[in-house]
Amino acid sequence: FAFLKIDIPVGPEKTAFHLGNVFCVLAALFLGGMWGGMAGAVGTLRSIVEVFENNTVPICYTPTGIDVISMVVPSEKLAPHQYSVTEDLRKAIHPDSIKIVEGISIIAVVGRKMAYRAGTSGKIFAALGQADINIKLINQGPDELNIIFGVDNKDFKAAIRVLYSSFVNK
Repeated sequence: FAFLKIDIPVGPEKTAFHLGNVFCVLAALFLGGMWGGMAGAVGTLRSIVEVFENNTVPICYTPTGIDVISMVVPSEKLAPHQYSVTEDLRKAIHPDSIKIVEGISIIAVVGRKMAYRAGTSGKIFAALGQADINIKLINQGPDELNIIFGVDNKDFKAAIRVLYSSFVNK
């Protein structure tokens, strides 16, 4: 997958918007009334999604946060359209900058009882940290059935081994 970082002006402050494997726009929706600028614009998210649609780049996953919406897209689908996507984004939403980071693997840890066990995410990230695996992206849905995170492609196999040895083979 690919990861795009887009800095969008929101008035006197800046908010980072991640795209590619990740795209961020929630600040434009939630903070708009307070900050003005791009963040006050209606339809920002639709404009971003339309850029991907018009360039035939599928959006696989959209993790969110307080000031971000991320769009995870396949690197091989973005590559032939990378320049048109970034140019169309510049025209549509006028970001401060756009940076694409390639080579992100998405991993989901799924379990029905995770919502009832305190410290599960801490154990996951502690195990990965002890193995010197850096987390690039983190998301957990409100149902707490899964924790999804992104790591460098080079760390994917090691991350899977760490998770299995820490949770499955115990």
